[in-house]
Amino acid sequence: MVTMLHKIFCIREFGKSESTTVVQRAFRRKFNIQPPTRKSIYRWNRQLDETGSLCKGKKLSQTTVWRVLRRRLVYKPYPLQLIQALRANSNVKRVQFCDLNRHNVRTWGLQNPCVTLEHVRDSPKVNVFCAISLTKVYGPFFFDENTVTGVTYLRMLQNWLVPQMNEDSGDYIFQQDGAPPSWHLNFRRFPNESLPQQWIGRMGNEDLALQFWPPRSPDLTPCDFFLWRSVKDAVYVPLLATNLNGLRNRISCGELSDARYLSSSVG
Repeated sequence: MVTMLHKIFCIREFGKSESTTVVQRAFRRKFNIQPPTRKSIYRWNRQLDETGSLCKGKKLSQTTVWRVLRRRLVYKPYPLQLIQALRANSNVKRVQFCDLNRHNVRTWGLQNPCVTLEHVRDSPKVNVFCAISLTKVYGPFFFDENTVTGVTYLRMLQNWLVPQMNEDSGDYIFQQDGAPPSWHLNFRRFPNESLPQQWIGRMGNEDLALQFWPPRSPDLTPCDFFLWRSVKDAVYVPLLATNLNGLRNRISCGELSDARYLSSSVG
């Protein structure tokens, strides 16, 4: 007599090979009895797909289904990953945007180097912002908060960065990447009202940006390929800073040297 354990074994093996012959051979080795017919194996598999149960006239509860999947079938649940949707013209937009900046360079290899870095969560850190123009470096600006949100990012721009840029020159284009703080609803009102057609960034249908920031685009800002690399060279040298104040001082010195270099290069 075929038991529920026999049915589950057949369904599991059929899911691996999709061959009734393979299932029958495995069944005979496992239980040392005559295996079910091919017709029975197909019927059980179809019944499970259609009703979610191998019991006639019975509907399994969610708890029972999960127990069978986890313990008997040894399946694991994998959640869906939500990613930004790419449209038909997204690749074209990314290529067009890359043509605006020649520093979009990446190194490719035949094998993954599989380099790992251990990260200690909630460790002391410093959040710093800088901006770079043709003639000067703005910053550094150190956030008091541990996390940069859309609100703190907007407050920094309104009270610190934009007044300086307007004082130096009203003729500029403000470029930012697609980081979450720059996509905050309250922040997007600010460039639309204060800098219409003077900013580049992630944008919606009603945003008044000069240029879009392409979906999943790599960073293409001068801060990435010039400023931050130079600051790291000044910060991560022996003897390393042992506290946050020392780290801020190292960053400030690195920014100052970059500002002097930029001024001498332009001059």
